[in-house]
Amino acid sequence: MRKKNGERTMESVEYQLPNDASQYYSPDMIAETQRVWSKQYGREISTDEAIEMLRNVKALARVLLPLAEAEIAERKKVQNSKPGCGAETGKGIPDGEDFNKV
Repeated sequence: MRKKNGERTMESVEYQLPNDASQYYSPDMIAETQRVWSKQYGREISTDEAIEMLRNVKALARVLLPLAEAEIAERKKVQNSKPGCGAETGKGIPDGEDFNKV
């Protein structure tokens, strides 16, 4: 990426990742984010924009993952309570197994 409009890029000598960014995002991950989203946006995505995108995805995952885990736990509970599923014998679906495949 080139230095454009004073924005920092990975190739600019003075660029350093913000402390929290370098802890979580590798230069390769940032470059890949820039490559993919620059193509989608039809313009060059700056390093700062790529880091913001990665932070936003991480924040979204922090919200969605617990909800998905709760949904899976609820489905297992419902599935294990149905007659013939093994719940009456104590042989319900073990943790870590996909209840849709049973």
